[in-house]
Amino acid sequence: MHTKGSRWLLCSILGTGLLLAGAASRGWSVQDKDGKVLELKLDKGKPTKIEGELSKDDKVDAQKRPHKLYAFRGEVGHLYRFTMTSKQVDTLLHLEDTNGKQLKNEDTGGGGTSRLTFLPDKDGTYHLWVGSYVPKGSGSYVLEVTVSEVKPAKIVKLTLEQDKPFQTDSAINNQDGVDQQGRFYKGFEFQAVPKKLYRFTMTSKKLNTHLRVENPAGQVIKYEDGVNQGFATLVFRTDKEGTFRLLTSFQNPNDTGEFHLSAVVMEPREPKIAAVQFAEIKQARYSDILGEKDGLDERGCYTKAYSFKATAGKLYRLDLTGGQFNLTAFLQDANHKALRRVNAGFGNSGRGAYTATKDGELRILVNSEQPGVGGRFTLILTETTAKETPKLPAIRLVGGKPFVTKNELTEDDDVTEDANKIHKDYSFEAEAGKIYRIDLHSRAFDAYLYLKDANNKTLAQNDDNGESLDSRIIYKIDKAGTNHIIATSLGGRGTGAFELTVAEANKLDVLQHRMDAMFGQPPNERKKVLEELVQHLKGQKDELTSRDAFLARRFTQDLEFNDPVLAKEAFSELGQILAGAKSMDVSVIGKQLLERAKTLK
Repeated sequence: MHTKGSRWLLCSILGTGLLLAGAASRGWSVQDKDGKVLELKLDKGKPTKIEGELSKDDKVDAQKRPHKLYAFRGEVGHLYRFTMTSKQVDTLLHLEDTNGKQLKNEDTGGGGTSRLTFLPDKDGTYHLWVGSYVPKGSGSYVLEVTVSEVKPAKIVKLTLEQDKPFQTDSAINNQDGVDQQGRFYKGFEFQAVPKKLYRFTMTSKKLNTHLRVENPAGQVIKYEDGVNQGFATLVFRTDKEGTFRLLTSFQNPNDTGEFHLSAVVMEPREPKIAAVQFAEIKQARYSDILGEKDGLDERGCYTKAYSFKATAGKLYRLDLTGGQFNLTAFLQDANHKALRRVNAGFGNSGRGAYTATKDGELRILVNSEQPGVGGRFTLILTETTAKETPKLPAIRLVGGKPFVTKNELTEDDDVTEDANKIHKDYSFEAEAGKIYRIDLHSRAFDAYLYLKDANNKTLAQNDDNGESLDSRIIYKIDKAGTNHIIATSLGGRGTGAFELTVAEANKLDVLQHRMDAMFGQPPNERKKVLEELVQHLKGQKDELTSRDAFLARRFTQDLEFNDPVLAKEAFSELGQILAGAKSMDVSVIGKQLLERAKTLK
């Protein structure tokens, strides 16, 4: 079974130019032993059904997948729905133009059923590839095609009043309107005025729902704010009074079925502020609920507020844990300026720490991040004496010598705003054009590294280096200047001692960097990388390491999906070298590569 996302990705990676070219005739099929295009004529409004069979005599593509080729006449303003089913074949559909340019992959696939919808942007001949998802797949199949006109839906007028919820049960079927994505839809018209929030919720017991709002010109001006299984919500706000349309549909173009729609009109409102009461240990803990009775921000998200008196020089640590929804806490000053931000949700916790610079009132806002969605959360505020944080050394490599530092992560460390991770932040002066290797080693926690630029943009990140739970980044610096190395743990809560090493890349590091980038390079680069990797492994002789085995295995696995021909050579040649290693662990990996080589054609 293959998901839509994984099949689309693999089709994109493996896509070839071998699909179709063609003409037109009746909806029937013959054996296509020579790979010739089958003629297909489609009747508007009348389904076309073709029974065919894939066999070893059919033409195969570069991945040895048998297929048949069909050509059909496509017209603007018409929607073409293709469905391929089989009890014997894991089906696959593609669509291309007559020049071999791929226009679309199947919308859904796996388990013997593939679906593809298509809206031509111009009249002409188009080509359909009908075949097996796996090499050498064979068996009978059925291809069904329907052609329908793209048409607007009948519009139902809604009368919406503030604090008077609207609800209706309805259904979407093949008699409804068809949008430009090929989805059946229903339309609802409503009047909106400034300063009001219009929240729409669409639910279905079986299907994934989809919402959007259009202006009078038919332009989409707002998509849904959040989607879960069978649930979509959209909060709309306008700057000037007018008539708008809410369009309801399902995510997949072929889906039809029942749904429930609700709407409510609201106004943004400030939350009531709860005064924080510290216990003797200077800690306040709140188990609370975000919901309809709380404040409402301009996005339509629920919000709660807490205030407390801060003392200059004291450190205030904020811990937030959410339920089954995303939420954010902001620590603000008296002018509502954000001092710290903490993200949490779906059982995950977040932490932020702030040292007060003066006496005065601070407040905490806890917000839901999805309009109309709330639930339980826990907020803990702890006051402690701020510890003087030692200044971290700036990393600068002198004379090509590696930089090595030892430190530890503690509960008092600050957390990253984007990932809520306890961390140490080292500034790193890097030279343009150089490749660097950054290693984070710890026996106390599962190491994790980030490399960021001066604007906090993540350039690279890594969990495991392939040899252990330590972390390694190999990166080529494009622009000279100050970067930041973030030393943290995988879960973000790990504490304990660590060692950070920064060095200019050695020969093997440079080769690994080329491996990372080789699929964006010409095909001969992959061959050169293989040759250099073989040369390196042979040069190791009896000193082959776990890193050598990791690079060989990773290289062959990447090739198998991107360059199957070279992959067989790589599995065999690298496997032979590793299999003779003194290290049993390395030798085992070599033998695994050799076994895999035997299965590749």
